[in-house]
Amino acid sequence: MFRDFLKNNNRSILIITILIGGWLLLYFFKGDDTGKLIANPKVGMIYIFQEDEVYAPMRIDSIAEQQLYMRNYLFTFVDAVPKRKQIIAEEFDLNFYAIYEKREIRRLYEVGNIVKVYP
Repeated sequence: MFRDFLKNNNRSILIITILIGGWLLLYFFKGDDTGKLIANPKVGMIYIFQEDEVYAPMRIDSIAEQQLYMRNYLFTFVDAVPKRKQIIAEEFDLNFYAIYEKREIRRLYEVGNIVKVYP
């Protein structure tokens, strides 16, 4: 009975298998878009800075011509890049600005001090 099912539906099963395999390949091998997001900063983006396995999120508060004004996150994460849902909007320090030149942000990304950007 199962053999008859396979015999009658072999093309459908093959097409479904190819589609699932293609989707899995795209899912696991998709590129990281952090470089693109750094090249096009927008207010509200969250940059994850790394130093010695300590990860510090910072959110873009405003953008000038050559500077990014960022807010510090009140906490740091140890041993793992935090997921977006772990970063709570109310926990950014509203009393402190960190000001970065855009070229300094690009340099920090190139040397590996910025590891992730969340839009």
